[in-house]
Amino acid sequence: WLLELTDALAQICDGQVLMETARSVSEVWQSQHRWGQGAEVRGGDAQPLRGVYACLAWVNFPASALEEEPARQIARFNQWIHLASRMVNRFEGEVLATEGERLIAYFASTERANDRSACVRALDAARSLRAAAFDLAELYRQPPRLPDVRAVLDLGTTLYGVTGDESRVEFTVVGAVRQRLASLLEQCLAADEPMAASEAAARYLGGVVRSLGPPPPRGCEAFAVGADPDADTLL
Repeated sequence: WLLELTDALAQICDGQVLMETARSVSEVWQSQHRWGQGAEVRGGDAQPLRGVYACLAWVNFPASALEEEPARQIARFNQWIHLASRMVNRFEGEVLATEGERLIAYFASTERANDRSACVRALDAARSLRAAAFDLAELYRQPPRLPDVRAVLDLGTTLYGVTGDESRVEFTVVGAVRQRLASLLEQCLAADEPMAASEAAARYLGGVVRSLGPPPPRGCEAFAVGADPDADTLL
């Protein structure tokens, strides 16, 4: 079914390059998950990964898009993922997981001495993605409006890699950081802030940093961080 999907995408975009790229991605995905190869699927292959994590969310993804044919929906999501990945990669990060219009990006910091640099890179990537959101405007036909992109940051360690068993296998990020990001995004949206961070990440970010109030039960405190980039951030 993956190859059938890539064929559909190629027909929409009418590009041989996309066709070849999509086929390559699907082949890598299948080999990583060992689907259809008769091999035993073993979960628990995830490894600890320390650094700064960012949840990048397109919160006003058009409801009308969900009524379109599947291939067109996938094309919309792919353009969003491509733009987000490009901005994240620009600041030495990578997108590790996707949940529809929400992405989890990672900025490595294996030692505490590198925490400040990783936090600043994550913030700059989120700022740049918000500034580049107009590139997604062409996805909107009626009404014309810009995507509303929110970002939240946290510093910590997750488990990343292959999880699951014979019935379900996937690459994903698990751990307390994932839960804190969900809590941070909930508070960010409730306060109508463009960006927020946990205390662990906010301490390394300059500018105005303020608490969004008491955290929800079993959640973590969120701090609003500046969303306006410096002049040289977008170069």
